[in-house]
Amino acid sequence: MSKIDEKINQQNNNEFHSAITRGGSILTPDRLIITDDEVIYKKRNKFLINVDTITMPIANISSVKLDTSIIGTDIIITSYGEGKIVCKNFTKSDAKKIRELIMERMSKIHKR
Repeated sequence: MSKIDEKINQQNNNEFHSAITRGGSILTPDRLIITDDEVIYKKRNKFLINVDTITMPIANISSVKLDTSIIGTDIIITSYGEGKIVCKNFTKSDAKKIRELIMERMSKIHKR
């Protein structure tokens, strides 16, 4: 088992999935896992063979933006120099909870 899978299986993680009712894919949903020190984005690729994973330390996150439309809410997580994570078709309540959790963990890390 990889280190990422070990972190995902911990009890204190928060996991969110894109909503099928908001246009999310049934076969390849976006998954966002928030641990104490990382945000992990997982999505099954279009060939349904592998899973693409992006891991971003919370200490490197510069902003969390929510892009709300009639269909659903997209979450855009940007970092200092490492690119960004774009999660599509989440419910508005999940998106707000994700932003709240990340901001809370960012404040804890910056207080250390």
